[in-house]
Amino acid sequence: MIRIRCKVNVLKIVKDWLFKGKAGTYLDLTLLENKDGQQSQYGDDGIVIQDAPKAVRDQGGKGQIVGNWRHLEAKPQTKPAAPQPKVLPTEADQPAEDDVPF
Repeated sequence: MIRIRCKVNVLKIVKDWLFKGKAGTYLDLTLLENKDGQQSQYGDDGIVIQDAPKAVRDQGGKGQIVGNWRHLEAKPQTKPAAPQPKVLPTEADQPAEDDVPF
């Protein structure tokens, strides 16, 4: 299980972009990982962006950065590299036989 903690500055939320749903008022957010995959100088793994509504995106608008996030445990590892096959020695790798009887 991956656990991520987000910190959101609610004063930066664009309230006009909130929308009503069946069970309440919603806010769409997207988590973006830092470009280099490394933590920022503050230990964050990425930023939190409030998603812009389609009408805003159609006019070239973008979402508002409202916070940051970080992994609570060690950063999940990418798929482990496949084990390297064992290479058996060939005749060319064997030392030449000499005339020594032992």
